[in-house]
Amino acid sequence: PDDTLAALPTDVRLKRYRADDPGLIAQVCQYGRYLLMSSSRPGSMPANLQGLWIGSTTPSWNGDYHFDLNVQMVYWPAEVCALPECSVPLVDLMEIVAEYGKQTARLCHDADGWAVHGMTNAFGYTWPRPDNRWGCLPGSGAWALQPLWEHYAFTLDEEFLRRTWPVFKGAGEFWLSWLVVDPQSGKLVSGPASSPESQFYAADGSKRGLCMGPAYDQQCVWELFTEILEAAEVLGIDDGFTRQVAAAREQLLGPTIGQDGRLLEWPGEYREVDPSHRHRSHLVGLFPGRQITRDGPEAFQAAARSLDARGSRGVGWVPPWDTCLNARLRRGDKALENISQSMTRGLLINLLGKGGREFQMDANSGLTAGVAEMLLQSHDGFIDLLPALPTAWDKGYVKGLRARGGFEVGMTWENGKLETATVKSLLGSSCHIRSGSLARDIDIKKGETIRLDHTLKQSEYHRRKTQ
Repeated sequence: PDDTLAALPTDVRLKRYRADDPGLIAQVCQYGRYLLMSSSRPGSMPANLQGLWIGSTTPSWNGDYHFDLNVQMVYWPAEVCALPECSVPLVDLMEIVAEYGKQTARLCHDADGWAVHGMTNAFGYTWPRPDNRWGCLPGSGAWALQPLWEHYAFTLDEEFLRRTWPVFKGAGEFWLSWLVVDPQSGKLVSGPASSPESQFYAADGSKRGLCMGPAYDQQCVWELFTEILEAAEVLGIDDGFTRQVAAAREQLLGPTIGQDGRLLEWPGEYREVDPSHRHRSHLVGLFPGRQITRDGPEAFQAAARSLDARGSRGVGWVPPWDTCLNARLRRGDKALENISQSMTRGLLINLLGKGGREFQMDANSGLTAGVAEMLLQSHDGFIDLLPALPTAWDKGYVKGLRARGGFEVGMTWENGKLETATVKSLLGSSCHIRSGSLARDIDIKKGETIRLDHTLKQSEYHRRKTQ
């Protein structure tokens, strides 16, 4: 980092920010980790939009937990940035939500299991709200469990998985009751439901927020069903419920592509009320989900076109989400543009994310997660090194990132290319390493670290006991 820039007061440095100051990005990234570890620890309530720093009895959004993006974004960096214990309070909250959500599923939806819509609070609120733009969001309950699944995916903690299985099963039971067959496609769809805060014009010109089979619900449910099936395999569960989930996942209406090549937010090609709407709810299957990957190039490219069509307008958490999405699309330069947008208009002078009357911590967590996602990805079966490195980051290093399957990863790079990588197995699992067009399968014993060169060839092997 430039010592001259590092010596500047934070507010001055932020005000003069340009892409030639990656040290400030690193500082903001670490700041996001600090905020999460300060506001979400075992035994506490989970972090909400303001973490735990609410300076009044009437905070923005009542200090609630919003499941249409915000809570999930707060926890995006927890696992990849080596803060797994910070996820524990969210597990406690979701067990409360699942209990109170049984009544919502039964009385509101005439369904089994449990349901929650756009938000909850410390008392387990789960009901829909009277606004068709954001009030009816059953998909949020499916998405709210994704951070719990990620905790397992990174730690492979079977005891944790057994604890959370009833919550996942209850969510699955709701969706098996709630999904119906779409008469046009013959596929299973959710609805009526919204796509968070977005609307479309119906044939009569009226603004509508409800439809059958919005992409948000469909993608969230695909992720949930996949998590349930993978959890069942680990736990040795093969019964009528898991077989129903497997069959239902195969029948779900999947991503739909419009005539202009964009991934559609609704099942029909309706005209958007706000084409540049800040939510990217129809892209949750790209990030943080794994339904849309580069292995399915048609949907992958359609997601890119849809993201580009949204533009860059929006509140403080929009550029961080775009950073993560562009990282998944392997567009490092665009991801860095999103980071610059956050730096120039999305942060307060103390580096807290702008939003509400106070601030929004989800913007900080999203930035931290976005930087990590640019440097390391592991959602599709590989540990992918430097998948979205921007041109401006031609030289650097990172250490201590985590990958799914229980691995700790460090890297150095020069001239925009990987120089060395170290991979430590925390659990004793084999892994698949990928960097650009190169790939290797590697076996590592628990507590051991391997060192790879730029060709992914093992250049040094030594044993380290896990502390």
